[in-house]
Amino acid sequence: MNGGLAGLVLSVVTAATALNLFLTLRLAARMRASEDRPGPLTVPIGARLPTIAGIDWTGELTVVVFLAAGCPACRGKAGELARLVPGMDRSGVRLLLVGMGDIRTLVAGTALVERRITLDPDAVAALNPRGAAPAYIFVDGGGSALASDYLGDENWRTFAAEMLAAGS
Repeated sequence: MNGGLAGLVLSVVTAATALNLFLTLRLAARMRASEDRPGPLTVPIGARLPTIAGIDWTGELTVVVFLAAGCPACRGKAGELARLVPGMDRSGVRLLLVGMGDIRTLVAGTALVERRITLDPDAVAALNPRGAAPAYIFVDGGGSALASDYLGDENWRTFAAEMLAAGS
């Protein structure tokens, strides 16, 4: 290979490598930006919850909790949820426990058994499109989402403290 051709090949390889690096860094920046602004875990805050047969979202404050059968974190949250039930009852807050999979063993022998509801997969997907668990939605008396995240976030911890205090 003569010097001119080798220089041309080296220039092309260098330009291709630089372009590849530029595009990779640009993609990484976009991915970071989308991670900083994730979509809602459940329905968007302020949105009215979809109509689901057998559930009237209006009239009372409702907490919808999603637990999944194969979720290790969900096993630990069942006991916490059961301890909140007396405070919810005294405060007039309705708890709807939505199982993703068979959660009967998670709630067996607790006050959560009677709070468990069965929804068809389309209804679960409408409320919780990402399949987040253990997750919640706080629903106001008008049927709109007030807050939504994983159990244990700041809103959940504040709510849990208030319900524990109300139950004692």
